[in-house]
Amino acid sequence: MWKITTISRVVLALIGGLFALFLFFQGVDLWNHFAVYGTFTGTVSPYRFEHEIVGVDQYDNKISNRTFENKIVLLDFWHTRCGNCFEKFPALQDFVETYKNEGSLKIFALNKPLEEDTESRAFEVIAEKGYSFPVLLPSDEDLPDKLGVTGYPTSFVIDTNG
Repeated sequence: MWKITTISRVVLALIGGLFALFLFFQGVDLWNHFAVYGTFTGTVSPYRFEHEIVGVDQYDNKISNRTFENKIVLLDFWHTRCGNCFEKFPALQDFVETYKNEGSLKIFALNKPLEEDTESRAFEVIAEKGYSFPVLLPSDEDLPDKLGVTGYPTSFVIDTNG
């Protein structure tokens, strides 16, 4: 009896230790991928982007899905209180500067207006920080929610086929 309980304790401790090592080295990343993307690999399955995007940019130009036809589009969702978004903005600015003459690529920082934001607050914040990338205010304030955006920043890439 004593040998069985000692062996089972050792085996249980060994399994627990191996599980802890797995979590330490790989498991946390796998779990995060599963929690965020719904898969353990972190890959996202492509799907047809069929949502209507209508809004205005900082120059009061009307932007719609027609603006995106036959173009690759990067939509970077953000809001004015998102600290992580502002940490990412220098990289977004560099990306925009690198590809500003690329006619087949459109880049927009799509703002999710907060209750306390004025209509032009997003444009003011970006200008205050010295960024020049295009900002888009969607006509439908719930657009990020409809697209399943739950955390900020979130980026979508839409290819030429939608």
